[in-house]
Amino acid sequence: MASGYSVAPGFSPQKLLGHARDLVPSAAGRGRPPQVGLRRAVSAAYYAVFHALTERLAGASLAHLAPGDLSVLRRQIDHAALDRALRAASGRGAPTLHDPRAKQLGHLARATLARNATVRDLAKRFSTLRKEREAADYDHVKMFNRGEVLELVRSAELALRAVGSLTDEEARTLFALALLVQRPPR
Repeated sequence: MASGYSVAPGFSPQKLLGHARDLVPSAAGRGRPPQVGLRRAVSAAYYAVFHALTERLAGASLAHLAPGDLSVLRRQIDHAALDRALRAASGRGAPTLHDPRAKQLGHLARATLARNATVRDLAKRFSTLRKEREAADYDHVKMFNRGEVLELVRSAELALRAVGSLTDEEARTLFALALLVQRPPR
C-alpha cells in the first residue's frame, strides 16, 4: 500500500475531506444551511476520493516515477472512465473496451476484482459521489440538505479507507482497466 497520499505539498485527500466537513454547518445553526456550502462540501468529498484513487492506482503502477511525472500520469484517468472501470471491476456492468485486443485483460480484471467486497463497495460509493457531485456542481434546481450531505461525507470517508486497503495488485489492475475503458481522443 502507498504510504499516505501526497498529491501536492499542502494538498491531500484527507484535507479535502476535512474541508468538506467544515463546509457543513453544525446542527446548532438556525434555518437551512446555505446551499453554496452544502454544494461545495459534496464536491470536496467527491474530489477527495477521486484524487486518492488516481494517486493510489498510478502510484501502485509506476511508483518509480518522479512526483511531477506521476501527477501527469494520474491526470490521464478521467472521471467517467474511473467510474466505468470500478463498476466493471465490481461486476456491475460490462466495460466498453475501445481496443478489441484489450477485451481479454478486461475480463481478467473483472474476474480478479469482482470477488472483492471492498472493490464492490468502493465502486458503489464512488459512483454515488460522482453523481451527487455532478448535481451539486451543475443542477442548480436540486436542493441539498445537511443530513444527506453529511451522509455523503461519511461515505467519502469510508471510500478513502477502501482506497487505502487496496493491494498493489488490485490498484494496478484497476489502473489498467481505467485506461482501457477511456474513450479514445478525438
